[in-house]
Amino acid sequence: MDAALRILMMIVTVAVILFCLVYARLDRENYRCLSLAREMEDDLRKWIAAGGELVAAEPVRAEDAEAFEALTAELDAVKKGKHLDKIRVVNRIAPVVWSAAVEKSDTFAGARKVRELNDIAESLAGLNEAYDLSVGKLAARLDGGLTGLVARICRMKPAERLAELRIPEIRGR
Repeated sequence: MDAALRILMMIVTVAVILFCLVYARLDRENYRCLSLAREMEDDLRKWIAAGGELVAAEPVRAEDAEAFEALTAELDAVKKGKHLDKIRVVNRIAPVVWSAAVEKSDTFAGARKVRELNDIAESLAGLNEAYDLSVGKLAARLDGGLTGLVARICRMKPAERLAELRIPEIRGR
C-alpha cells in the first residue's frame, strides 16, 4: 500500500507541474495579445474619432449615428485594463463606420475622411498583423487537447481578431 501511495503522489505531482507549465504558456500568449491590444489603443481611438466625424457628416443617417453613439459609450464603459474587450467593441464599431463610408465617400469631405481613416489603419497594420498572429496562436492552443483542457478549467476565453479597418476606395457609384 505504501508503494501505491508513493506512485499516486508522484503522478499527482507530475500532473500539477504539467498543469502549471501549460497554464504559464497559455497565460504568456494571452498577455502577448493583451499587450499588443494595449499598444493599438491610441490609434484605434484616433480611427474611431475620425469615423465618428464621418458618421456625423451630412447627410446623417439616424440609425448609424445612434448605433455609433451607443457603441462609443459602451467602449468608454469598458473597464481599464480590459483591452481585449475593447477590441470586441471596436469590431462592432467598424461596420457602422464602413456603412457611413459607403454612403459618404462620393463627396469631397467624405473621400478625404476615408483617406484619413485608411492612413490611421495603415499605421496600425504592423501591430494589427502581430496581434492577429498572436490571437491565431492562442486560439489554436485553446482548441488543442491538454492545453484546451487547461484553458477550459481556467475559463480562458479566446481573443477576437481585429476587424479590417482599411476601407477600400469606392469609385463609380
